[in-house]
Amino acid sequence: MKRARFAGLALLPAVLACETPPMTPASPAPSPMSVAPAASVAAAPVPAPPVVDRDFLRLYTESRGFSRGTPRSATLTPDGSAVVFLRSGPRDTRQSLYEMDVASGAVRLVVAPESLDAAPEQLTAEERARRERMRITANGLTALALSKDGKTLVVTLSGKLYAVDRASGKARALDTAGGGKGAVIDPRLSPDGRLVAYVQDDDVHLVSVDGHGKPRALTRGGMQDRPHGLADFAASEELDRYRGFWWSPDSRSILYEEWDGTALEHFTIADPGHPEKPADRVPYPRAGTANAVLRFGIVDVATPGAATWIEWDRANLQYVPAVLWDEGAPPCLVAVDRLQKNETLFVIDPKTGKTREAMREHDDAWVNAEGSGRALWLRDGSAFLWWSDRDGDGRVALVSAKDASVKWITPSGTQVTSILDVDTARRVATLETTRDALHYEVTRVPLDGGEPTTLARIDDGTVRATFDESHDVFLTYETSLSGVHRVMVRSVDGKIAREVPSVAAAAPVTHVEMEDVGPDHMHVALVRPHGYVPGARYPLIDSAYAGPHVQTVGLDDRRMLLAQWMADATGAIVFSVDARGTPGRGRTWERELAGKLGDVPLDGHVLAVKALVAAHPEIDGTRVGVYGASFGGTFSALAVLRRPDVFTAAVAIAPVTDWRNYDTAYTERYMGLPSEQKAAYDASSVVVAAALPPAPGPQPTLLIAHGTADDNVYFFNSLQLVDALAKAGRSFRFLPFIGQTHQFASPEAQAAVWSSAAEALQKGLGTAK
Repeated sequence: MKRARFAGLALLPAVLACETPPMTPASPAPSPMSVAPAASVAAAPVPAPPVVDRDFLRLYTESRGFSRGTPRSATLTPDGSAVVFLRSGPRDTRQSLYEMDVASGAVRLVVAPESLDAAPEQLTAEERARRERMRITANGLTALALSKDGKTLVVTLSGKLYAVDRASGKARALDTAGGGKGAVIDPRLSPDGRLVAYVQDDDVHLVSVDGHGKPRALTRGGMQDRPHGLADFAASEELDRYRGFWWSPDSRSILYEEWDGTALEHFTIADPGHPEKPADRVPYPRAGTANAVLRFGIVDVATPGAATWIEWDRANLQYVPAVLWDEGAPPCLVAVDRLQKNETLFVIDPKTGKTREAMREHDDAWVNAEGSGRALWLRDGSAFLWWSDRDGDGRVALVSAKDASVKWITPSGTQVTSILDVDTARRVATLETTRDALHYEVTRVPLDGGEPTTLARIDDGTVRATFDESHDVFLTYETSLSGVHRVMVRSVDGKIAREVPSVAAAAPVTHVEMEDVGPDHMHVALVRPHGYVPGARYPLIDSAYAGPHVQTVGLDDRRMLLAQWMADATGAIVFSVDARGTPGRGRTWERELAGKLGDVPLDGHVLAVKALVAAHPEIDGTRVGVYGASFGGTFSALAVLRRPDVFTAAVAIAPVTDWRNYDTAYTERYMGLPSEQKAAYDASSVVVAAALPPAPGPQPTLLIAHGTADDNVYFFNSLQLVDALAKAGRSFRFLPFIGQTHQFASPEAQAAVWSSAAEALQKGLGTAK
């Protein structure tokens, strides 16, 4: 499961709506002591019937939640004068490469995929898996690399490599056939712009950008279950590291990963629609079983094959969530142990491979070690920035390379979520911070003490940012509840504020009600049906994820669009809640989940339901439904099985039905080893709950949907659940989707899932026409 602050449902960006006038507050319930004269008693208002807007659902799924047509992979040129980016049409998956001049705002097409290759795109199994890990559903040009001088771009299409002159848009196919026969994966330009490194036939290769010379293999001996230069499953799926090799700042060497998956279990993914086809065999690190064995080596560009292997305690520190090789600094890697309670930053001697410890973290629950936004070196190599929440808040320290002394540059009480940039000359760092786990903004902090300044923020929204070579110009990604959805070029002095144009379809306006509920002040986002009738009584539906490292409540009205559609289609009020265990509110709040992936989310959401029922007399607390995907699917199924007194209908999409079925890096972080924590695994298991006999009386409604080609939450999870439900005499409905992965990339499959979900919730909540 992807560790992202805002993942929403795994199938789509999480939540949506249609244009409507502002909602009228519900009429207060009459006092139980007041009795109106008989002549004035009127019939209670009746809710409007559900409206299933299939045209909207079609647009929503085809536009990928209105995200098609927005700029992707935006990158500033080194001088900050232009932005290069990828963009498709509003309902098109095929992306082209564009450039925008920052001064004028003029946009031009640099290269379209059909000008490179008009044939249908062909992907290898490795590239499909890589895109699945990165949640990429577009095609055409899906990634770009820009040279340090800003003159050359490198892209791939159908496994072929192209160099593009940025000024003219002329593209030249680079000959990679001499180095290998397979497809090109993850090309990256050398800092000096002369060479392109890429993975082909499970080894790292090099080719000259100018086309001179023959391509050559830099590493040797890679194979399918032991590739060189590709990120291992745990890193790319759970630890936010998608890269498997890194250029040295001087372009003379490459640091690369080798992962050995020969000892892993191998799962099979068959095509039930074509049983004559052989099944794919995929290595998978299931909880409690073997992990991939990692090695990292450094190879000189001038002497291919002769790697210097990096030395650290690989047996105990099995995961590597981040590798750094910043300009002016030595190479480093961050390693954590299997249960992710201990994290170490190692500084590497590139000549010998020997390492020294530069920083260490420990947490009795788990350390948040994922991603590269946790450490960044100053350009002079004198110190590095380090993120930690050891004292309860996400803070950043300046750590001396000379004596490892630590100086905190952000105060207690702040929540830093990422290190964005450090300007060594000006002695300032730029950070992503949050005030309340809702508002995210860009903050600049002096390294030597002083008050922080805000570079970018929105009163009712979020601002996230990326920095490239320039410390003066940066890109922001901005959203709000009032309809802001944009990518901006901004400057630290405030003189530049230019939007990178989007051609995405205009999303309907959603009216989201935000409130805090319960003694924990849990953040809640709530939407009502468009035909809401004040004084009428409505069922309640929980649009849930409920898992760690994900927030479903955010300041982005588009994230509530699907919830709005579901409210209209079911005639219910739909809400999302971030209960204990979600990020952005400090270590104590987040670590509540340790060992309790079932109880803590379930207790929090039940508290939210009760608080909403108590605060809103228009909500009928006897009719409560829930739906979700991935962890949200797990939660939905568990909610209706364990708390049928609260939840009367559920839709579970791609659920993990027993945590013993999921991967090591995610599951063991929160639950420990299955062999040592059997009771905890049983308590959070949907299969165990399903095997119990149902209570007397009407059974809750339960719909289960799953893609047969899912290589994240495997299809057998739902098969085990269905088997347990059937044997226990429970009622349910099961929808398998042939060939769909965890993302449900097909718009038709997505529409079918959500239409079936609305139908099941209508039935379970008694709102069907």
